[in-house]
Amino acid sequence: MGSIGPPGVVGPIGTQGPPGPIGITGFDGVSGMPGITGVTGSTGASMTHQIDRFLVPIVEGTSSIYVMNIDDPIAIFPTGVSSNSVDINPNTNRAYVTSGALNLLNVIDLTSGKITTTIPVGNMPSGVGVNPNTNIVYVSNETDGTVSVINGITNIGIATISVGANPQTPIVNTNTNQIYVANSFSNNVSVINGATNTVIATIAVGLEPIRMGFNPNTNRIYVPNHTSLDISVINSLTNTLIGTIPSGDSPISITVNPATNLLYVTNQVSSTVHVIEGIMNTLIAVIPVGALPVGAAISSTSNRLYVVSYTGRSVTIIDSTTNTVIDTIFVGSAQDINLLP
Repeated sequence: MGSIGPPGVVGPIGTQGPPGPIGITGFDGVSGMPGITGVTGSTGASMTHQIDRFLVPIVEGTSSIYVMNIDDPIAIFPTGVSSNSVDINPNTNRAYVTSGALNLLNVIDLTSGKITTTIPVGNMPSGVGVNPNTNIVYVSNETDGTVSVINGITNIGIATISVGANPQTPIVNTNTNQIYVANSFSNNVSVINGATNTVIATIAVGLEPIRMGFNPNTNRIYVPNHTSLDISVINSLTNTLIGTIPSGDSPISITVNPATNLLYVTNQVSSTVHVIEGIMNTLIAVIPVGALPVGAAISSTSNRLYVVSYTGRSVTIIDSTTNTVIDTIFVGSAQDINLLP
């Protein structure tokens, strides 16, 4: 055999073959030493679930005032015929409830849960307002066209003031000790000096003003005009009309959140609540509620709005931060609502 010749030229690299099977996992290594524990952070603020309690005067049946929370009635106080308006003095822990057909004002001790006295007032009392600073109670009497003034300590009437025709629920400005009464059939608002119990101004507004709202931070009075479908704005420092806001849908009451400067307007025809921003007076939301909403109350702590509906026989609970309905409680036909302190 002859000698081997030199190697030939290396050929091109062939295509890579498929991967082989994965090998067996090796043993875990030894764990390292734990690190040093960090410094404990400060304790966060405690959170408390807010449950609002509110008073609802029931018109139908035997007539009572319900003390309620979002779950069920806590107490029921019989009040006689036609309990139609309620206000509270947080300083004395007393509630005042009008009984229209009986021409009476019921005084309820919220500590004992008992009606302590009944006070005669004028014909067909329709609304009540309290000045907690002076402990004076004001009751509007629709048929008489008067306001009864009652000493909250002695429960004795101290004056009767003539106002316009068909007066509605009084609004008290505790900053100035002046009381405002919308006169539905006179289309104006009477301003009463709380020190002298005399009418010091009469302000013309729209047609058929009803339940007003008040912002103590801006000293603005908001008057819902049921027939002219708008809202009159009054400067309560000068007692002058300073503007008109279009509303529509037959507004019947206004509730103001002073913390946010938002207005909540209940509308009879559409069974809605209009949310109006109080600086530019612009509509920002429309919320459906029960049939014929007649009043509302706002909680600045829970940011909940409570709307009472007469025909719907219910209280609609609204989250005012999102303007959404979160619950509905059926209570019976009612015309007013107020939050407990």
